[in-house]
This record gives sequence, structure tokens and C-alpha cells, in this order.
Amino acid sequence: LWVIDVESKKAVQITQGKLQVNSFDWSPDGTRIALSAPTTPDLEESDTADIYVVPAAGGNPRKLTSFKSGDTSPHWSPDGKRILFGSRADARSGAVNTNLYVVPAEGGTPQNLSKDFDESPMFVDWSPKDDTIFFGAGQRAYRHLFALPNKPITTGAFVYGGFSFDRDFRNVAFIRETGSEPPEVYITQGLAFDKARKLTDINPQLKPIALGRQEVVRWKNTAG
Repeated sequence: LWVIDVESKKAVQITQGKLQVNSFDWSPDGTRIALSAPTTPDLEESDTADIYVVPAAGGNPRKLTSFKSGDTSPHWSPDGKRILFGSRADARSGAVNTNLYVVPAEGGTPQNLSKDFDESPMFVDWSPKDDTIFFGAGQRAYRHLFALPNKPITTGAFVYGGFSFDRDFRNVAFIRETGSEPPEVYITQGLAFDKARKLTDINPQLKPIALGRQEVVRWKNTAG
């Protein structure tokens, strides 16, 4: 991991050794960097990354996690006391849900925040008051926004994504699509997604074209 000064263009290497940094996040006060990294470039071991914290000026990374699977995408809490990350814990198979964990920035036991959510959540944002974590996840044929532990924020036959909260968390921009409407950009105040305002019309030439009808087919497997 490197940091470059915009004005002087001087680059400083922050991490040393065998770490293969794949994602990182600055602490709110700018003094530390949380990062995800395995200790080998071997592709077969690429999902063994752990979470580390390193001083923003460089130094020895301090390891916070030691699961057997990859720990990825660290995100600092607004108060700088905790770090959220995704992990399959000790499962080395891709056919296992990824969960959202949180670990104290000074070290401690990671806590699984999404163990009761039967999908693989992807972090979206942490509310400024440090009391709500938003995540996106697919559910059958659709994709929605949730708040931990598993409160649905959006509903309906939609595929949501690209969520972006403004600084005051008063407005949310997002992408939404359906079986008959390509992805478009919307905005809504608060979390009133049923009152969202459409901002784009990317493919107006499709309006006179008859699209194929889509339907969701459901059945029960041997597990019910």
C-alpha cells in the first residue's frame, strides 16, 4: 500500500513484507489505515486474507483477524472504534454465505452481525450516528437494501444497487431496474423509496419496443 502527496507527487510505501493488499479504508481521523491482505500471491491462497491496521505514516501492520477464509473490505465505524469487514469465517468453500463482522480497532474477538441473515450481505454505509449499518443483498430474483440485523428497507420486484447516501443522510441516490426497465438513477429523501424520483432515461429508444415477458418460477426442493 502506497500513499502519494498530491502536490509534491512524492510516494511513500506504507506496508512492508509479504502482504498482498487488496482493499483498505482510512480511519475517520486520518491516522490509521485498515487493510485486507493475504501473505502470499498464490491464487490458491488468495482467499486467506486477514484484516490489519497500520499507521497512516507507515509502520508494522497489526493483525486483527485470523479466520481461515478471506476477510475483506474493511470499513471504519464513524467513531473510529470498530472495523466492519466481510468473511466466511473458517469456511474455505465459495458455496457458503459471507457474513458481516465487526472487530474492535484495538483488537479483540470479531462479532458476527449478520449470522441470522440467510444471504451474503454487502456493506453499503454506516450511519453518521454509528447506530445503523446498511447493506445490500440478493433475495431470489431481486436485490434490496437492508439494515442490520436483517430489517428490509426496500421491497418489491426490483433490483437495487449503487446506493449513495449524502453527508447528512437525508437523501439517497441509487440504481434500480426491473424485468421491463433497464437500470436508471433515482433519488429519494430519507428512506422513502416508494416516493423515489427518477433522474435518468438512458434508453428512451426502447419505449416503443415490445419486450419479452418475464416471470419468476418457484418450486420446492428436497429440503423444502
